[in-house]
Amino acid sequence: MESNVSPFQIIKEIKANGGISAFYKGLDSALTRQIFTTTSRLGIYKTLFNSIKNKQDGKELSFVQKSFCSSIAGFIGSIIGNPADLALVRMQNDTALPVE
Repeated sequence: MESNVSPFQIIKEIKANGGISAFYKGLDSALTRQIFTTTSRLGIYKTLFNSIKNKQDGKELSFVQKSFCSSIAGFIGSIIGNPADLALVRMQNDTALPVE
């Protein structure tokens, strides 16, 4: 079953049903998630990186050590950004729910 729906038809339908503001539903929570996740990841990575570097008397970190720092930072950052991600999904799905 092939569908001949083009992106332009979808854009037209979204605009017809919700106006221009329909394109921005959930944008605020998406940006909030991005802010929390990205800033926490960068801060945690830099903190771990500097901590390990100081313990090695300023020597450069190996690839494995950098990978460890980035993995831990990504994991903790995703936990921090998870509530905003949940809000994004709920805000975008809110239009499918009945008014009550």
